Amino acid sequence: MFFSIIGYTPLTYGEYVYPDWANALGWVIASLSLICVPIGAVHELATNKEPSLLGRLKNSLRPRITARTSPRHGDEKSYLTAL
Repeated sequence: MFFSIIGYTPLTYGEYVYPDWANALGWVIASLSLICVPIGAVHELATNKEPSLLGRLKNSLRPRITARTSPRHGDEKSYLTAL
């Protein structure tokens, strides 16, 4: 996305140049899927219960889903549970 911004030229179709609002709408739609990642990272770091920033970062990189043995099927089956 960053390289697209650096080498940006307005969208054209043959001789027709699309209006600025159409180009802006395209950038907004493309940015919607990308903005979720930093928002999720900030949310995870802000809501983590660790006191230090390094502890929050380490804790946010650990999986929260663990495999446990199912009590109904014995040791041969396992299922996932959220912590």
